[in-house]
Amino acid sequence: MSLDTTILQSGGGAGFGELRNTETEALPGFGVAWNGIANTTVFGGVHKGFAPPRPDRDISGFGIDRTRPELSVNYEVGVRSNYFKGVHFESTLFHTQVDDIVINNGAGNFINGGESEQSGLEFAGRVDFGTIFDTAHNIYLQGSYTNVFTAKFKKDGLEATDGIVDGDRLPYAPKHIASLSIGYQHPVGFDARVGVDYVSRQQVDTFARALPPLDAALSGLAGDIPAYTLLNASANFRPVGSKASYFLSGFNLADREYLASRVDGMAVGRGRQVVAGIRYDF
Repeated sequence: MSLDTTILQSGGGAGFGELRNTETEALPGFGVAWNGIANTTVFGGVHKGFAPPRPDRDISGFGIDRTRPELSVNYEVGVRSNYFKGVHFESTLFHTQVDDIVINNGAGNFINGGESEQSGLEFAGRVDFGTIFDTAHNIYLQGSYTNVFTAKFKKDGLEATDGIVDGDRLPYAPKHIASLSIGYQHPVGFDARVGVDYVSRQQVDTFARALPPLDAALSGLAGDIPAYTLLNASANFRPVGSKASYFLSGFNLADREYLASRVDGMAVGRGRQVVAGIRYDF
């Protein structure tokens, strides 16, 4: 992979009008799949990942290499199947090693934070009782779950003031993310569901963990982000043979107050929101 980035800048104290950055990296990968079980695929793979500096975030007006690229090795093994009538599921076990993760240093720019690793398990599935019992009226359950049981720095960072400590959890990496919903499909083209979404506790940027007590208390940047659960629902109706579909969706129907971020101080999450509309396929 080769990526050229050209930054054009108007005149000023920087003393230049154009900078160019070239990143070249070989990205090998290998994957296998096995279909020896009916309606089932077992798969695995390993590949190298590459994330170059972003012009809008990582490249300063006075130099092209504010941060080094993030290089990673990514492993996965999993299975997807609809072996059982009316049941579809897929699950993946993954592990990622990053050589030089990029993190926020709290001074309006980003720095490399050293090695890190993430490991976890993803699962998603759906059960259609209409298919199981051979009826056109379908009640279904669907859900997903991600457990990132490892998401940590692997060694000390640049300075203690950066807050990077070996073994500490990565910023904004919840251990548990889950979604579960129940729905109903009518043969005339009506589909409605209601469900809950859950996000577990998260830790904030590393620099905020190293703030003096008074700054931490007054800025809102420091402290964990508590877990939260939101109630959502949606309904869709597309008459048989019609190109138009009508939808209604609701987010955070219980209007729960929850903390979504501390990147720029305490930021509340989105409140109750209901959206309705029409889609038309030409």
